Amino acid sequence: MENFFQKNTLFFFLFFVCGLSLGWFLFHQSTPVVDSSEKLVAQTSTTLWTCPSHPEIRKGQAGQCPICSTSLIPLEENAEETAPSVVRFTNDSEDLAKLTTTILTKQSPIKDLYIYGKVQADEFVVQKQRASISGRLDRMMVNATGVRVAKGQKLALIYSPEFVSAQQELLEAANNKSIDPATYEDAKARLLKFGLDQIQIAAIEKRDRVQINTEVISTITGIVTARKMNDGEYVQKGSVIYEVADLSKVWILFDVSESDLSFIKKGDQISFTVKSLQGTTLKGNIEYIYPGIDPDTQMSKVRLEFDNSSGLLKPDMHTTGIVRANLSQYVDELVVPQSAVIKSNDKYFVYVKQIVENETVFTPRAITLGSKLGDSYVVTGGISEGEELILQGTATLRQSNSQN
Repeated sequence: MENFFQKNTLFFFLFFVCGLSLGWFLFHQSTPVVDSSEKLVAQTSTTLWTCPSHPEIRKGQAGQCPICSTSLIPLEENAEETAPSVVRFTNDSEDLAKLTTTILTKQSPIKDLYIYGKVQADEFVVQKQRASISGRLDRMMVNATGVRVAKGQKLALIYSPEFVSAQQELLEAANNKSIDPATYEDAKARLLKFGLDQIQIAAIEKRDRVQINTEVISTITGIVTARKMNDGEYVQKGSVIYEVADLSKVWILFDVSESDLSFIKKGDQISFTVKSLQGTTLKGNIEYIYPGIDPDTQMSKVRLEFDNSSGLLKPDMHTTGIVRANLSQYVDELVVPQSAVIKSNDKYFVYVKQIVENETVFTPRAITLGSKLGDSYVVTGGISEGEELILQGTATLRQSNSQN
């Protein structure tokens, strides 16, 4: 037997080695190597950033809160919002110096509405200058818009064969009016149909020669805002050749969103600016609120009438206006600044300050908000007049709370 083991020692050794190798191959699990840059990308891609004062804010990268401009802090992907809790400071704590408080009072709130508009001519003083007869435009005497014209000024000359023929009939009938007064009266009546008056007819008769062209005369003093025809074109009686506007008074039409219409009324003052008059603020009152809503923009228009005798404003200038709307429905209501409000789990809170012995205690209070008024809210429940609450510094407060 001893000889048997001595002869097969090498065989047992090789069998043992093979067994170990087979076991390592079957049961060993390798550890994958993850590149550090891949770890960083994975971590960054799942990081959300939030505001400590407004936890409803969620951003994919670091930055500032769009509400209060506080620096955003990292938020775990699965983190759940929790309601704010009571925070206590000793009265000599340095952190108290970082907090600003305010006393809640009743106010007559004002809402600032920013609106945009455009200058246009007063539609009531825009006059259309029309052809009094049919014919050919021999000469346009005003060749561009923006030109100032006076009432009674010649704007264009029209050649009309019918008008020339009617004058010739008048001159012939005038020579025989004592013999044939009926023909003379008929000739004058024909010229009256061309838009001439008795004085002009008498002038033709006195001149005793035919006037080749009839004149288009401005009926108003103002600025030519439209030129509808060109030299040589044929026009029909009543065709519009020019539009002339008296720009001593202009309209400004402002767009107002449907949701803001309830905050304005006729007579409200609008302060507005135009780019060409930097540093100058102009004012006017709302004269008319248009009844319709544009279905595409959900905007309505309000009209301001402005005394423009100085000529400062030109049609189509763009304007930026502010209406300080007095909200009569919210007179003597509690108003809280937006910076004091914290939103958590679809509820709104403020921190109310109390002094308890040697401690300053900030207690979260759930409140009910009404309308948003610029940078403030109307408070409809949850807090009382005279209570002191944090105005700014809620980020410091919540960070202090998390460290306790």
